Amino acid sequence: MQQSSFYILHFNDVYDIEEQLHEPKGGAARFLYVMNQLKQNLPNSLTLFSGDVFSPSSLTHIYHGTINSTQIGSHIIYPLQQFNIDVACLGNHDFDFPLDQLEDLLEQSNTPWILSNVYDKITQKPLANVLPYKIQSIGNFNIGFIGLAEEEWLGLITDIPAAQIEYRNFIDAANELCKYLRNDLQCNFIIALTHMRIPNDQILINALDEGLIDLVLGGHDHLWHHEQIKQTFYCKSGTNFRNLGLIKVSPKNNDDLFQPQTLNLQFEVPQPIQYQLKEYNISYYPINIYGKIPVDPIMDEFVQQKIKVYNEKTQKIIGFIENDLEARFVIVRSEETTTANLFSDIIRLEFQTDIALINCGTIRADEYFQSGPITYQTLDKLFAIPDNLVSFKISGEKLLHLLEISVSKLPSTDGRFLGVSGMKFEYSLQKNPMNRISAVTINNEPLDLQKIYTCATKQFIAEGGDGYPMQTEFLLDKTLGIQIKSVFVQFFEGIRKLKIKFNTLEDLEQTKYKRYMSIISGLKEYQGDIYITVNPQIEGRIKVFN
Repeated sequence: MQQSSFYILHFNDVYDIEEQLHEPKGGAARFLYVMNQLKQNLPNSLTLFSGDVFSPSSLTHIYHGTINSTQIGSHIIYPLQQFNIDVACLGNHDFDFPLDQLEDLLEQSNTPWILSNVYDKITQKPLANVLPYKIQSIGNFNIGFIGLAEEEWLGLITDIPAAQIEYRNFIDAANELCKYLRNDLQCNFIIALTHMRIPNDQILINALDEGLIDLVLGGHDHLWHHEQIKQTFYCKSGTNFRNLGLIKVSPKNNDDLFQPQTLNLQFEVPQPIQYQLKEYNISYYPINIYGKIPVDPIMDEFVQQKIKVYNEKTQKIIGFIENDLEARFVIVRSEETTTANLFSDIIRLEFQTDIALINCGTIRADEYFQSGPITYQTLDKLFAIPDNLVSFKISGEKLLHLLEISVSKLPSTDGRFLGVSGMKFEYSLQKNPMNRISAVTINNEPLDLQKIYTCATKQFIAEGGDGYPMQTEFLLDKTLGIQIKSVFVQFFEGIRKLKIKFNTLEDLEQTKYKRYMSIISGLKEYQGDIYITVNPQIEGRIKVFN
């Protein structure tokens, strides 16, 4: 019997159900509209997901309660149910919860979850009681699915004791399971859903017998990626409801024509990227979810209601500051401030880059916040304009040029003035613009004009805003950045999800907060809960000399 083509709708690493500031704007309502249109026109289709959905986002912290609470994860459960995912693999951030809470979320999602190489030593079943594999038929294809994780991110799991987790090498697990699926269970097509970095996915494919796995659909890296390795097609499909990968699998003897322009779709399907495997032709369509695409009205109503509740809860305390935060325009745009120091530090430590930069026009409050509690509303006032954060490589010579631009408009209080982390510099207003900087140090070492540094900053700056040159050597796709406010919320509120007992900074250092210990000054108990305390200072990062 002749095999017919089938289609896959693939996505990975989705966090924010609301639309984003920059194109592609995405959003769960627009994403669902696209998915539904494709499914209605492509009945021979599967929807597959490669991990990371329950955390992190600002809404995760609002809709985060205890087990059996009607709130826990409710911001993402309904969207998952509406997506009607056929098979999903767990990602590292899906384990940002204790096992009982995660298992409850998985059950509510009405989604078949798999994980083939991470087991619970107590139950001897895959961690979180998911499936080790799944088989699903479509047309004449009997498809076997496996889900693979890399060992590197298991160390980031803090809510599950490490002694309870049994990791199995992803190559050995895949080799054994794929042969079992093909030889014993008569699968004639194998798809691996992975949540690993690109090099590990490539290692996996190269280590296995040619043709043992037909497709590897990955997550964890928030970017578009596609390639053929031996006789396997491999891709990653963006992030955050902003991107959707459409894959057509056609047997060599029946490559029926797919013409998106004839389907009356309300969005653009790009020209396919073609790959020729031994037995199949693969057409890959990377679809961006642009703001001009209509939204699903019911999902949009749901999203707006969740955002409304979020806004109502912005008075919630999330941490404490032991020093005042200076955010008045005239000061924050002309000199070093505690506000710019604190938040640029958080950005640098989150991205683990050499330095971080924040244009002080980002800080919108024009207020002076006294020491004490910090709330969601504090962050909303400080960072009223949403933007994403990105990271990139930059030479010392080009970095010096950025610093010259930063002080070029002084004494005018321009928003391009930079707050910095991981570096110090001096400048003189007696010198002409673009020749004012001197004595630059990076992590206490003199700036090397030939050296390549890693830097995190706002997408606005990296794309040429405020007079800065556009960056090109992004560490991740520049359209797939992380929302700036989400990073700051995660820093303060992430402690709510730590289920291990901690009373001291030494205890906290044993958790995922280890990277942040240089800026955490203490822990404060308030109304029966523990909060992070920070004490930002003026440290001489930016000095004026005459």
